[in-house]
Amino acid sequence: MTARPDPFALPAQTTLRFLLLVAAALGSAVFAFNLVYLHFAPSEWPLFRSCAAAAARPAGLGRRLEEAATSLAECLSPAEPRKALWVAAGLAVMVVVTAAIYWMTPAWRIRRRRLAPLRDAPELAAELDALVARAGLPRPPTFLLSTRAGASGVAFGHVGRRYVQIDAGLLVRHRLDPQAFRAVLLHELAHLRNRDLDITYLTIGIWRAFLLVAVLPLLLILADEPAVLPGVAWRLACLMTLVFLTRNAVLRSRELYADLRADGWEGSRGAIRRVIARLPAQPAARRFFATHPAPQVRLATLDDAARLFRPGFWEAFSAGVVVTVTYENLVTLIWFVVGTSDPLTTRWLAAAAFTPLAAGVVGIALWRSAAYAAALGLRPHGTWIAGAGLGAGLVLGEPLSVAAAVTGSLTASGTPGADVADMRGVGAAGFGPAGAVAALCLVGVAVLMAGWIAATARAWYPSAGSRKAALFYVPLLMASATLLALWLGLRSLLVDARHLLPHLERLARDDFEAWGQHAWPGPWPMWLVVDHPLALDLSQRDLTAVGLIALWLIPLAAPRARPSATVAVPAGLAGAFLYAVALLTARAFLHHQLPESTRTRAEFLLLAEYWHVAAAWAAQVAVALPVAAHLAARRREHPVLLACMAAFVAGALMVVAELSIISFGGCVPEFSLAPGPCAWQFTAPFVRLETGRIVTGGAAVALAAALAGLGAGKVLGALRSWWAACAGPLVLLGRALAAGVVLIVLLSGGITATEHPGGSAGVEADGTAVLTSQAVTEVCALQRRLIADLDSLSPAGQRARLTDMLAPAILADDEELQSGVLAMFDGLDASDAAKWAEGLRTVNAACHIRLG
Repeated sequence: MTARPDPFALPAQTTLRFLLLVAAALGSAVFAFNLVYLHFAPSEWPLFRSCAAAAARPAGLGRRLEEAATSLAECLSPAEPRKALWVAAGLAVMVVVTAAIYWMTPAWRIRRRRLAPLRDAPELAAELDALVARAGLPRPPTFLLSTRAGASGVAFGHVGRRYVQIDAGLLVRHRLDPQAFRAVLLHELAHLRNRDLDITYLTIGIWRAFLLVAVLPLLLILADEPAVLPGVAWRLACLMTLVFLTRNAVLRSRELYADLRADGWEGSRGAIRRVIARLPAQPAARRFFATHPAPQVRLATLDDAARLFRPGFWEAFSAGVVVTVTYENLVTLIWFVVGTSDPLTTRWLAAAAFTPLAAGVVGIALWRSAAYAAALGLRPHGTWIAGAGLGAGLVLGEPLSVAAAVTGSLTASGTPGADVADMRGVGAAGFGPAGAVAALCLVGVAVLMAGWIAATARAWYPSAGSRKAALFYVPLLMASATLLALWLGLRSLLVDARHLLPHLERLARDDFEAWGQHAWPGPWPMWLVVDHPLALDLSQRDLTAVGLIALWLIPLAAPRARPSATVAVPAGLAGAFLYAVALLTARAFLHHQLPESTRTRAEFLLLAEYWHVAAAWAAQVAVALPVAAHLAARRREHPVLLACMAAFVAGALMVVAELSIISFGGCVPEFSLAPGPCAWQFTAPFVRLETGRIVTGGAAVALAAALAGLGAGKVLGALRSWWAACAGPLVLLGRALAAGVVLIVLLSGGITATEHPGGSAGVEADGTAVLTSQAVTEVCALQRRLIADLDSLSPAGQRARLTDMLAPAILADDEELQSGVLAMFDGLDASDAAKWAEGLRTVNAACHIRLG
């Protein structure tokens, strides 16, 4: 076991929470600026209403998915540039106000508190210089004296100017308790060493600028817009609370890291603990609203810094809320700026703008957890907590968006009404069962994403260590952000085009019935999955393929995980081989069973291509599910990822096998469906189509199968562990019951022989004698085998051998053999070697007498 990891080697929670605060403030400000703009541009309310209603109207059968998904953005495009300029101007003002507050705060504090430099105290100045040297600061701060009676200090300042305020009461403590004096000042100097002063005062500036620039104007217009008030007020209150609590979390976190730094400078059990213990207790109800952690929390962190490495629910939750609040306001803006007509690409770009934040907050927390667990030889904990927090934030952040506020809170008179109140998010499916299922799916994906980040961090951390960790976790976080953006963009597209999905299903049903007139197309659910227009579209996108490959490639590329990756290759090869054999067999069978006029029809050939894809998907499922279940049951690492890799290997080889077999059919007519040349004559678009459908589509299906295999493997592993724990007692119980049954049979046989002398009694007596002789022989043989193997047997093994001896000893009806075996049992249970040896001598003597 190695030393505990350094809390300062990786980005601290203070930095993560500050980034979260910045995003929360910006996202909430965008919410406010949008609504303020709509107040000053009342002519655009009817436009917004008509566009929202048009987007929510069910589409005709001939309407394309892209047209339905982009209708809202196209309709709003005349107003979007003006609103974007307004929001950008508001954000610029907020940034300027934040910078001004940050820069002016030190001067305002010095003037308001009437702080003055220390003078005429050479001894104190020398001690302060010594403390600065111990803190390792390149430049000493300016120490200022306060007339406050308190016995504390405060570090403050901005870039280029650092100050430490010393209260008058602390100077008194310098004479009465010099150790406590040094502890307080080392704590303040630790803030300088940790470089959290800028974060602290930027945090304060952001909060004040948010209230002044964003919240105050919105409150003023809400007073003039009573129709808007019900739907906007509670959302604004939620966002303000989010920003406020995030601000306090930043300020609390910095204190814990300063305590750790100061305690390290003082040595084991320094005076900083005594100073903290004197602080007044903090009620539990006020801890979320306090800017300093409770004394008991600070002392517990000094004793064990594990809490600083533990992923938190609320940080991940806040990140999820921020992502969704800001994402909802970016889709139409990015569509206008980029000018792309592809709805999914637009949504991926919008999601990519803020998913790095969520991936950063959750990812670095999980990386810190992996570092702590690796240093102590443990498994990381709290992964699912972070994932559940992120998922809950993604779900609950959607009702806080501008679109939800405007469309869900206003009446139908002249503004968007209830008919479009479910445009987005949870409302997209309602608050019934469908909405609950959609929310659970989003939370489940977030938990899986957190699990993937944790598994990747666990695989790469031994190679990264602490000094060069950034070279590893930064690419990991970017990959996580990309995967999360892909999922959120796809989900947003499904939400926006949900009214079109039933019509797409109806089109698929029409195709199914039409093709079914020419040949059997298989079951309808399989056709819907394989041939759904949305599945076809996603399978041809490069980003989809890259995301599915990155899921297993990034973790398994780690040096630690590479040996495990060899498990997936044989499974993939076996799956591809069986697919090729099945395909050859099926084509040969169809060639001999169907006439050429049927086999050469275009409808039949298209159905054959569909069956090629469906069979490839089934083969990839057949590879991924058992691989994941087998590895999970044996508690191997990365079972899902290895199963996905095996499915990918199989899918890539299946494409080669399919195209090769089609070409081979031109050379050997017995394996062809339609006559063709003996050559490779496939076009690039066809190869791309087949590769996307088999490899990309199959990888998505295999991922679901691997997750199912993981669950099955966990159940099998639990059953195996239960059996391993209970097998020994169950076997002993079974043997004892068998011995009891044999004893009862023997006793009943003896009674029968006594009551009916003569006749067959002689035959029974002879049979009993033979049986007794065989039982004695078996006991003695087992005893000799026990002595021969005694050195290699564990106590449990010896008990099993004695149990084997007891049953024939009872069957032999030999009290001396039985007493000897039981004595050996008693000696073994009591660890009494003398009693065990006495029983062994008894058995030896009985065997010598009985067998000679």
